[in-house]
Amino acid sequence: MNNDYIKNDELLYREQVLAERRKAKEQKLLEDLEIMNFHAYIADMIEGPQGSELKKKAIEICDRWEKEQMCSAYYIDEWRRMLSMSPKKMRKAMLREESKGIGFRQNSPFFSMGIRYENK
Repeated sequence: MNNDYIKNDELLYREQVLAERRKAKEQKLLEDLEIMNFHAYIADMIEGPQGSELKKKAIEICDRWEKEQMCSAYYIDEWRRMLSMSPKKMRKAMLREESKGIGFRQNSPFFSMGIRYENK
């Protein structure tokens, strides 16, 4: 009987762990979607009249990251590459869906600009 209790307890623990993992995964997906939507908003702005100024500020942020070693050189180099693209190519690069795109969006110079964005 004691063995049954342990087995039931282990089952409850496993179910609880799996439920917590599912919840964390769902939360991560929602956060990734919010970041994607923010960058779609940024892409719209870059295609507009303030695009050059936004890109200039983003480059300055990348320069500061590099100087102060605030971010991986990998992300800095990739952002510089994207910032040198035309607005349409930059949109496509920023919004790519593979895991690489998620990583770049999470390490974005646009977060440092105080841009107000509300997902509607």
